[in-house]
Amino acid sequence: MPNYLVVRSSAGELVDGETIREETRAAAATRLGTCRSMTDYPRVARETMERQDRLLAEVQQRYSIRVACSAGCSYCCHGIVTARAHEILFAADVIRKRYTAPRLGAIIERCRERHARIAPLRTAVEQRTVRTACPLLTDGRCGAYEGRPMVCRTHHSMSVDPCRQWLERSDETSHDDHQHQAIFVQGNSVRVGAYAAYESAGFDATLYDLGCALYEALTDPRCARRWKDGKKAFSMVCRALE
Repeated sequence: MPNYLVVRSSAGELVDGETIREETRAAAATRLGTCRSMTDYPRVARETMERQDRLLAEVQQRYSIRVACSAGCSYCCHGIVTARAHEILFAADVIRKRYTAPRLGAIIERCRERHARIAPLRTAVEQRTVRTACPLLTDGRCGAYEGRPMVCRTHHSMSVDPCRQWLERSDETSHDDHQHQAIFVQGNSVRVGAYAAYESAGFDATLYDLGCALYEALTDPRCARRWKDGKKAFSMVCRALE
């Protein structure tokens, strides 16, 4: 199995995932320690995600990586999208601020449909065969792009064909093998470091399906309060099964 923590580029440089992970964890832990109210937490999430975006842009430029992804390409937006509670609450915050009532209502309705689709599933295999569009997807584009989870920011493909085939197959296989290793290292090292900071601070460490949990986040203000109190933010039917 490839070592995704330290890789060597074609130019001989090292991408040190362990350093990225630890720096991210330390920075996020420090910022979390300064939060005093619920309005402070979205800023921490945004800063961490901006750090991930910056590092991903840097690694693509440094190694001249050209991914196949482009605006309007949304094959990967039709499966289970996993995220921690703080990411889902951040996405909900972005959505509420961005959309007026009619558009927000349409998003909530799509999230409700997603919730109804995911809730009855009892195995990881059942979840991995789901091929329904993310509730945030509109005309092939993310409706909350700046608030999307860290896994979405990292995910990419060097070829469109495997993504198209994955969507057509509707089986439990993934298409992660077609990612560039250096991008994988940078993005996931930031994500793992951030997750460690939140978990150490006592916050919900459960992985949820984004669309399913987003329905609860947008309709039940108690979710955010439970999360702040160190409890499970969302119901267990929203869990991403492993």
